[in-house]
Amino acid sequence: MKERKSILVVAPGAGKIELKEEIIKFPQAREIQMQTIVSLISPGTERAFILGLPNTERRYPFYPGYCAAGKVLAVGPEVTNFKKGEKVVGLLPHRSIGNIDVNLVFKLPQEMNYLTGSFYPVAIIALQGVRKAQIELGEIVVVLGLGLIGQLAVQFARLSGAGLAIGIDQISERLEIAKTCGADVVINNRQPDWSQKLKSFFIKYHLHLSCHFAHTEIRAVPFGFKILFNSTKALILLSLPLLSLIHISEPTRPLYI
Repeated sequence: MKERKSILVVAPGAGKIELKEEIIKFPQAREIQMQTIVSLISPGTERAFILGLPNTERRYPFYPGYCAAGKVLAVGPEVTNFKKGEKVVGLLPHRSIGNIDVNLVFKLPQEMNYLTGSFYPVAIIALQGVRKAQIELGEIVVVLGLGLIGQLAVQFARLSGAGLAIGIDQISERLEIAKTCGADVVINNRQPDWSQKLKSFFIKYHLHLSCHFAHTEIRAVPFGFKILFNSTKALILLSLPLLSLIHISEPTRPLYI
């Protein structure tokens, strides 16, 4: 197979974005080569890394993106579970064509469109956080940060049996979207009285909470509810009242089966 040209997005330095062209060789033994049809943007994570915000590696060049849906162009000599033409989604940066390890790509149902399929990687992150929260029927769940992953977390929390879901964010449009995703209560923490609104809701359900968001600090002594919130790099779960901090990007189950 002849070499192919690929167009990719790269951040050569903090706050800079460029398009770059490179030659893609035939995939190695355990790789597949895929053509990207839809590459989903994860705005919080990608923006943080591109700008070099705190809690990021600040290493450049940085290649953003990890939610690419497309089709298989070629497979390496040791790949037996994928074939040319199949619809797939993989943890591939924003690029038109790329080689990817076979363990980082997944088949899509033929009836699923590429746009829907591109949500698979971010859905994994949100679902893992909700799963590790071990939400039980009727529990109260608070999602802090209603970006892409936060909106998915609200939906998964409700599907997992949450009795009440509270969404908190500073952007009014996100709060409205959260309502359609299953949030019973939404609070704008840009408003000066936001903490009083949250506390009044907790008092109604005989809960107690003290929050200090300026320093990303949460102190709480509630009964029977859990808090999900977004850090710069990933969704994080704060399980109360034991205040155990769980980073959901660290899986507790084998990645490959």
